[in-house]
Amino acid sequence: MTKIVIIGSAAAGINAAKAARKTNSECSITIVSKDKDRPYYRPYLTEFIGDKSVENKSNFYLNSQNWYSDNNIELKLGTIITSIDRSKKTVTDNSGSKYKYDKLILATGAIPFVPIKDALEKDFVFAVRTLEDAKKVEQFSAQIKTATVIGGGLLGLEAAWSLALRKLEVTVIELADRLLPIQLDNQGSTFLSKIIASKGINIVTSTMTESVENEGIVKLKGGKEFKTDMVLACIGIRAEITLAKVAELETDRGIIVNEKMQTTDPDIFACGDAAQFGRGVPLWMPALKQGGVAGTNAAGGDISFVKDDYPAALNAFGIRLISVGSTSKELSTYSKTDEQSYRKLFFKDGKTVGGILINDSANTMKVLNAVKNNEDEQTARKIF
Repeated sequence: MTKIVIIGSAAAGINAAKAARKTNSECSITIVSKDKDRPYYRPYLTEFIGDKSVENKSNFYLNSQNWYSDNNIELKLGTIITSIDRSKKTVTDNSGSKYKYDKLILATGAIPFVPIKDALEKDFVFAVRTLEDAKKVEQFSAQIKTATVIGGGLLGLEAAWSLALRKLEVTVIELADRLLPIQLDNQGSTFLSKIIASKGINIVTSTMTESVENEGIVKLKGGKEFKTDMVLACIGIRAEITLAKVAELETDRGIIVNEKMQTTDPDIFACGDAAQFGRGVPLWMPALKQGGVAGTNAAGGDISFVKDDYPAALNAFGIRLISVGSTSKELSTYSKTDEQSYRKLFFKDGKTVGGILINDSANTMKVLNAVKNNEDEQTARKIF
């Protein structure tokens, strides 16, 4: 009987287990996770810090408590794998217990990237990557009046909105010259910034945070400083590749995999934020797909991961934002914007390669399909 061990219980790891069980009803599947909580929907974490009742949503947890036993999947929580012995095909956890595997799947995810020296050592500075982290922020923010979010990306903006909903005075500090520079063009960033500012949130762009000092002093490059009750670092993430490096698998920014999600050891797979296949952006949907590929192949199947244009989404500030494909300033564009909504399509050689929608949910699927199918420009212009 094939023994499959999966390290990690986020989207990729759980989908790997589902796919493996669907492919092989007899194989042994063990999921080992350092998380103490039952696998949950990670994108909800920023919403949780503003309203812990989010945990009561029917889809907050990825599966019911009984799903794992019903599918004969062993789930070990609060357990850290410390080493991989590729020659003996075993992994060892922090208590010294060993797990034998025929196929191993590394879904170790990512860790927060906080390049501000000693920042996370301070009790008022947080980075949210787990439900346990989110619970700490939710509890701490109930006792304060001001908060600073370092990082104006998708997660940073969602976190800022959650904190603002708690009636906190919120400041967002962004290193780039505008918000969401990867997802939005200049006009789109300006449109979004006006909406955010109208909600009472202070936005500071083109500014580097040099240090976070005691007593809540945040020092910015150029000499400016201000006081805050809490700092939430949403600067970015780095793939968790510690185990892979110790096991001497090939790594770069992530664990190098092929289209089968195999590492340089054919019996070890990697998927999700920990894996590197091309230059994909860490998102929930590709993590699910990669997990499905890894699990299927580990259980004896044979499928490949195909990259796609996955949309980036923001649900905050009373708006819905979707960005997909390329939004480069070198591309030709067509837009239709009013005071409430921002709509823009991007074209290359007469074909649709990108799109942005702010406050226009009705056209979401039309724009996504236009980009996916590289719809010709004249046809795409008729969307709005």
